Amino acid sequence: TNPQGKESRVSIIEIKIKVKE
Repeated sequence: TNPQGKESRVSIIEIKIKVKE
């Protein structure tokens, strides 16, 4: 598994949520 890859995905999702707000 790749923990860094998961963190990267979470970061992208968080950024998308911030942009939506």
